[in-house]
Amino acid sequence: MIVRGISRQINEQAVLDQVLSGGPISRATLAQVLGLSKPTINSIVKDLHGLGIVRVEGQTNGHVGRTAALYCVNDQVGCVMGIDVGGTKLNAVVANLLGVVLAEVLEPTATGSANELIAQIIRIRLDLAKKAGIPPTDIRVVTIGMPGIIDPEMRLITHAPNLPLQETSDFVARLELALPGTSIQAFNDVNLAAIGERWRGLGQRMSDFAFLSIGTGVGLGLVINGELCEGFRGQAGEVGWLPVGGDPFDEANRKHGALEERISGPAMTRRLNDLISQGLQTSLTVNDVPTDIFAAAALG
Repeated sequence: MIVRGISRQINEQAVLDQVLSGGPISRATLAQVLGLSKPTINSIVKDLHGLGIVRVEGQTNGHVGRTAALYCVNDQVGCVMGIDVGGTKLNAVVANLLGVVLAEVLEPTATGSANELIAQIIRIRLDLAKKAGIPPTDIRVVTIGMPGIIDPEMRLITHAPNLPLQETSDFVARLELALPGTSIQAFNDVNLAAIGERWRGLGQRMSDFAFLSIGTGVGLGLVINGELCEGFRGQAGEVGWLPVGGDPFDEANRKHGALEERISGPAMTRRLNDLISQGLQTSLTVNDVPTDIFAAAALG
């Protein structure tokens, strides 16, 4: 029964992915493209249609034989919310099931405590629902990207020094309690960025690539054979702790990691301030940020 259940879930996901990317599409075409039997396709489409996830969008025309119903994803069945929780900024969007953004917000991240961050997410959910003109309950799934190691099985967050969380945090479980009836998904933020590149970005036609992010922190998302590689307990891609420098195991590198302490956005700002204090002649000031540094470098 377990094997059969897993097989059914895999087939359902394959059908839904194909309808999403190739719809409107008939059941016969689905069976041909996916290599599944017609009874299996008919059963899955019937279930998805009954749940309101797919809907009929016209019929086939110009073909010999009986006309067939064409199915597409029902973008009105519910919405999703994506949140990028950064060390300094929080970006959130609400979109329909086709990925069309309905509302968006960008604001400073609440860094006082985990409770403050949860309260911020709850408020933003209500604000975005209002902007999108939908009831908050229409937001069925909330997916959060966070800078830290997120164990995909235990759903615990560790090594997130840029967020107001404990060393080992049950943040995801606490957010679920605060938003009953909403599915909460949490991933490392750079891993989500890699998934995004694979879906709609430069990685669409690549089966193997790495996405390096340098911001408040440093991280790497790995896609191998077309799939995200999370590693043991979600630890793949944590390149911020690579041992670089004179003494990579210096106590000063314990919180953020040796590489992150040298190439992250805050590290660039610290380096600029040190050079200015040493007498560097530059148009930059101690109040400038990494974007200003790059702009000045581009000008020579």
